Amino acid sequence: MGLVLDYIVNNSDGQVKAYDSQKRFVDETEYDTFGEFDDHKSDCPIKDKSQLYAEDTPFKDSQKQIDEELIRKKHNKSLFKYFLDGTRHVYKVGDVAIGGVVYPLAVGQIIVGYCGRVERDIKIGKVRRKLVLAMPIQYDTLKQGSLFFRKQCEKINEVIHGSLFYKKFGLDIAEIIPYYCCPVKL
Repeated sequence: MGLVLDYIVNNSDGQVKAYDSQKRFVDETEYDTFGEFDDHKSDCPIKDKSQLYAEDTPFKDSQKQIDEELIRKKHNKSLFKYFLDGTRHVYKVGDVAIGGVVYPLAVGQIIVGYCGRVERDIKIGKVRRKLVLAMPIQYDTLKQGSLFFRKQCEKINEVIHGSLFYKKFGLDIAEIIPYYCCPVKL
């Protein structure tokens, strides 16, 4: 992420400073995923976990009983032909100071793939991997909106494409997701 942090600082007309921080995996068991600063205090933990997951009914019963007669009719062959799986990871990768307020930067990695079964053989289907960067909306100092973040994403990817990281992994930033954080002045 050094390339990205350097780009952010060098293209901000001196209004943004970047701070390298301890890189860490952000997990939903952490109450405050980005840590505490003088201008940002931890909120209470989320008790209703339904707001954290994309499923329509979190913690629903995931096991279904399959009728044994149906299994016999299928001659013990699997009823399932396709499998979909995915994962997401979020990492805090640094901090930026904008207007004297420190904001966290986070990168999300999203991977989705599927496999298909033909008789007893598993055939690997398509796998997609995307990286997204979460940045404070305050980075858009001229208030240009979503177009600003789209252009910044393209420019950051130009920098990344010349790096060893890109040559090794072929990954770039798919999107910059702006987040709003109301700064608290003490």
